[in-house]
Amino acid sequence: FNEYNNALFNIRARSLNNLVYWLAQIVGSISIGFLLDQPTITRRTRAFSGWAILFIMVFVVHIWAFFYQKGYTRESIPADSQKMDIFDAGYTAKILLYIFCGLLDAMWQTTAYWIMGAMSNDPAKLAHFTGFYKSFQSAAAAGVWRADAVKVPYVQSSWYGPEIAMLSARCRFMNVFISTWALLVAGLVFALPMIFIRVKEHTDYADEVL
Repeated sequence: FNEYNNALFNIRARSLNNLVYWLAQIVGSISIGFLLDQPTITRRTRAFSGWAILFIMVFVVHIWAFFYQKGYTRESIPADSQKMDIFDAGYTAKILLYIFCGLLDAMWQTTAYWIMGAMSNDPAKLAHFTGFYKSFQSAAAAGVWRADAVKVPYVQSSWYGPEIAMLSARCRFMNVFISTWALLVAGLVFALPMIFIRVKEHTDYADEVL
């Protein structure tokens, strides 16, 4: 939130952004849930369809965000600078991106819990699954909040050597942004074989033993 909403917008715009973000979460969870709970589609088809939608959404949101993120750093937008208001030019496109972020967030969470539920009917086993999932999610959230607190750069200049010194200004690593994108893609890649192996049309009793 801070790397985009707090960095670019004034208090009025941030307030509206947060409102539409959480409203978008409602739409996102209902829309992906409608697909995942379709009784006319096989469970495995729904699982792979949900995965594919998340994969597409991750790249749509982050490619879109890349074109905004590359244009500013912490240093270029100090805390006391004049920030974007809801009536400023370009605000509509930026709030649309924020809406898509809310959609992606809700779709991700809904699909993750649906996949866990499809893997077992045993409440004890599901408690282990959700506890494992939330522990990593919470640890990552704490890490990124700490990174923001110590002012990790949005964009950091990097030199690859004198042979390409002329291109060094364009060689930027967006620390928080790229790490988020990479972790989401990695999570989807590692989840794919698990879906293939563990999500079945019917839950077997033998699989219910911890």
